[in-house]
Amino acid sequence: MNQERTEKLYSRCAPIYDLVFGLHVEKGRAHAIELLGLRPGERVLELGVGTGLLLPHYPAGVHVTGIDMSQGMLERAERRAKDLALPNVEVRRMDAARLAFPDNAFDTAIGAYFLNIAPDPVRVVREASRVVKPGGTILFLNHFRSENPWISRVEKIIAPACKRIGFSSALGMKETLAHAPLETLHIEETSWLKCWKIVKCRNAK
Repeated sequence: MNQERTEKLYSRCAPIYDLVFGLHVEKGRAHAIELLGLRPGERVLELGVGTGLLLPHYPAGVHVTGIDMSQGMLERAERRAKDLALPNVEVRRMDAARLAFPDNAFDTAIGAYFLNIAPDPVRVVREASRVVKPGGTILFLNHFRSENPWISRVEKIIAPACKRIGFSSALGMKETLAHAPLETLHIEETSWLKCWKIVKCRNAK
């Protein structure tokens, strides 16, 4: 699915997004932020900020820039930041595969439930590595293709159908992350279905 179709789809889904990706995966969001070990003053880039469901979990004093291509999502994220009185949060309409930031602009980047819907996930990973300083942290909370051969086969079979709704069911973790100089520090499964992984990396450029 190309960028334009993905943008239109998720703008239409914005009103119900919180119901679909709400409480049942909230624990994963909170734990992902906890694993980052953020400190006041650090600059965080959130890839695919969506409606801003991660925003309540950031510690005070952290500067968060959230990007998304869906205007409908961004409007809800901006409203959430305002309602929560988060002065250090800004949201911008931007393509995660073509970031309009200089090299080494952030201490940390995080993408939660996002990489599967990105039209070019490899380029997203490369761009995240470019804008995060050397030694910084890049974390993805994402569905990656299972290492179980039977489950992996099913994921590949249903991949064409999933692609029509803008979701990649067969995205390989190692193949995707190998395109950037990332050192994997921590991997764990999350959510009660164990179908999402938290992958924490050090930007080793």
